Amino acid sequence: MAHLTGFFHEPGLNLFGYYFAKAPVQFGNFKLRELHLGTAEEFASYEKGQRISPNYAPVMLEFDDVTSPQRENELGQPYHEVSRRVLPKAYKVTSEQVSFYGQDDVLGEVSFEGQLDAKALERVRGGAAEEPVLTGVLSAMGQKLNRAFVWFGGD
Repeated sequence: MAHLTGFFHEPGLNLFGYYFAKAPVQFGNFKLRELHLGTAEEFASYEKGQRISPNYAPVMLEFDDVTSPQRENELGQPYHEVSRRVLPKAYKVTSEQVSFYGQDDVLGEVSFEGQLDAKALERVRGGAAEEPVLTGVLSAMGQKLNRAFVWFGGD
């Protein structure tokens, strides 16, 4: 199967936020914390080769090692000491789809193919009840899981 190549986003598109799976997504000891999408400006800069940080991309997946010790952050929320951030080797983000391909030393090839529901995202951002805004297949460690995701705008 051919992999996604290059970095592309629909210009001006604002999908910024954190997307959380409604049902757990776990590969081995690694549980998906979130799929993050950056601002339109972050996408544009990234595609011009301007990187904010070597540990940040406008599309990335974060996984927690559920077997690692837990600590508390400054808000008193628990988190796992060991996590993995998967950055893209390629992505395509439009008003209808989110496609991601990355590589990780532990998780192997990591990909996501999702359909975005722009109308649902608009409703949720407008304060409507929480509902899925993104549905797709996440693959890692040779497994594929179909999941729905809800949106959170951040603190």
